[in-house]
Amino acid sequence: MMQLTYMGNSYTQKNSVQDKAPVELTYRRNVYNARLADATASTIHLTYRGNTYER
Repeated sequence: MMQLTYMGNSYTQKNSVQDKAPVELTYRRNVYNARLADATASTIHLTYRGNTYER
């Protein structure tokens, strides 16, 4: 783990991923299952004023 410091306070970075259970939603008598998409799976390559970076 990495020891980080912010404004003089030290803390340890937490990299654990929390799995969220699917949520069942109802709208006008129709049932939908919703869940969070993986944010790490979709990386976007952007260019701003000649500098390339990923988001």
